[in-house]
Amino acid sequence: MVGAAIGAHERRGAERFVQEVFWRSYFKGHLETRPSIWTDYQRQVAEAHERLAANFGLRRSYGEAVEGRTGIDGFDDWARRLTGEGWLHNHGRM
Repeated sequence: MVGAAIGAHERRGAERFVQEVFWRSYFKGHLETRPSIWTDYQRQVAEAHERLAANFGLRRSYGEAVEGRTGIDGFDDWARRLTGEGWLHNHGRM
């Protein structure tokens, strides 16, 4: 796949695609060799939902964060972009 991309687009044109392929391969392998990561994540999400349901102050703070109203410029911009566009590239957080 990488060779085909470089062959079709030359090295500079294929660079970003090749980077993404290697990142995906690394991350997929990391998760495949650590299956508990997914189940731990699911458990932590469920626990977080329980904490939100039980704590009004936390729900309010969470709502402000999701709406981009924390008063932290970089965070608020990030949150508004994420909720407005439905996704955020990892470079957007940097």
